[in-house]
Amino acid sequence: MENLARQATIRIKTSKSSGSGAIVQRQGQTYTVLTSWHVVAFDKGDRTIVTSDGLIHQLLGVPQRLGDADLAIAKFRSAIEYKVAPIGAQQPAVGEPLLAAGFPAETGALAVAQGFVELLLPKSEDGSEPTPELLEKMVKSSWGIPISTYLQFVSSHPGS
Repeated sequence: MENLARQATIRIKTSKSSGSGAIVQRQGQTYTVLTSWHVVAFDKGDRTIVTSDGLIHQLLGVPQRLGDADLAIAKFRSAIEYKVAPIGAQQPAVGEPLLAAGFPAETGALAVAQGFVELLLPKSEDGSEPTPELLEKMVKSSWGIPISTYLQFVSSHPGS
């Protein structure tokens, strides 16, 4: 699984910053990448994708935000066949193992880490405040957005 994560994880570079993403779909020679909206939202200049083999690809068009979540999809084209990250529709469960891959700003090199789901929030950004105990646990945790957010978007926006 770690080898697949290394192959499907890409780096997005803009003139001001860089971030990570994962190849989630391939149609012919067009690849779709799932990334964070904040990585691609604010820099309208040159945006490129660096794949696992070190090749640089230009983004096709403008990245698309997924609703109001900090998620975006971007596309690039290549005749080279790249691995696509498998996506399960099942919701994660507390205690389930997970694998995270990305390019941390500190090193700029691909990092892969294993861990476990420790917390699933019952609410999401509805304006309510967490209890002090929950807030303390949240602050100490790495955060993620459930893949169901992406799956809901693509099912309601075919062809995205």
